[in-house]
Amino acid sequence: MKAVARAPGKIILTGEHFVVYGSFAVASSINLYVTVTAEFHKEPYIVSEDLGVKEPIDQTSHVLRPIAISIAPLIKGEKVMLKIKSDIPLSAGLGSSAAVSVAAVKAIDELLELKMESEEIYEAAMRGERLIHGKPSGIDVAISLFGGFLLFKKGYRKQICLGKNMEFMLCNTGLRRSTGQMIKRVASFASKNYKLFSKMVEVASIISVNLVRYLGRGEMERIGYLMNMNHEMLRMIGASNSILDRIVYGSRPLCFGSKLTGAGGGGCTIHLIKRERAKDLNSFLSKTCYKSIFVKAGVEGVKSWKIRN
Repeated sequence: MKAVARAPGKIILTGEHFVVYGSFAVASSINLYVTVTAEFHKEPYIVSEDLGVKEPIDQTSHVLRPIAISIAPLIKGEKVMLKIKSDIPLSAGLGSSAAVSVAAVKAIDELLELKMESEEIYEAAMRGERLIHGKPSGIDVAISLFGGFLLFKKGYRKQICLGKNMEFMLCNTGLRRSTGQMIKRVASFASKNYKLFSKMVEVASIISVNLVRYLGRGEMERIGYLMNMNHEMLRMIGASNSILDRIVYGSRPLCFGSKLTGAGGGGCTIHLIKRERAKDLNSFLSKTCYKSIFVKAGVEGVKSWKIRN
């Protein structure tokens, strides 16, 4: 018997970085997924098909260690093999590591019939995220677990029911960067500009709360405007760069709004699609990005099922 779990990636519409300091943020799941298959096996291994890596669960290297840390307390001596397949670009700000952790925990839960509550899955997946990012806000794990749109703050989360998906174009710049290093850069700005940064955290929170209101009303122009505002704040604290800015500003006439998503410094930008300019937007991004991707936002969170041999 095998157990399969599939968890979505994410985009952050507003509030990244500031959420670490107490701001609200708004995130959404997207239809890019990590799929993890778990099965009983005489050799307890973790296999990443995308990375071409196969390692014993108790002897994992840096790249697979977060997964092992998330699942090890759940296995309790059982010999299990995990196989990981992902269509979420790595180190691109789309929550790939969180989706892997969530899918891995959910697959083990399904295989061993642990009947874990959502909060237990969340805490297990966070073990791996803490190893990677130090002190993550938890927003990536939450959105991969619950799906949809989420208003998030440390210690608080509320799902936003829209009744429909939204459409974005992603621009993957192909620039790899360390989330941990970007967090340190922002922390340096915050410590050197304490009063200013405190006010920016407040403004970021106001932006996110207002975004929820406009999401509920489907007011795309205002949603895009708040996304644009958020990008300017991220640029001020050092999360953007000339490459990201060129893509973001160049796309603005062709969409409702655009910004970097995630830690910044590379990774992806997101662009809220304006139907009548969708082809023009795609053409622009195809010429300026390593890869442009059409995605639907607001998809379901992690799902699992069994396969009988």
